[in-house]
Amino acid sequence: MGLVVERRPGQGLYIQFDPTMSAAELDELLRKGITINLVEINQIRSKARIHIEAPWGALILRSELLERAAHLHQKSAETVPEQ
Repeated sequence: MGLVVERRPGQGLYIQFDPTMSAAELDELLRKGITINLVEINQIRSKARIHIEAPWGALILRSELLERAAHLHQKSAETVPEQ
């Protein structure tokens, strides 16, 4: 089982790894590998469907969600009064 996402030109994906993983766990995860398959290309709607299979510990994020989270984090840091 894996994750299927749709992407348009200019949209990306980020693959992050659990920061609490030990070096040995990360090494094992990377040795198992991450498989990315192009499932479908829709030229009329300018999008592609991508299937990703990754072991536990790999977090796959759409680029716009990661950017939005970073923006919200920055905004909240600006509104917190200094003590």
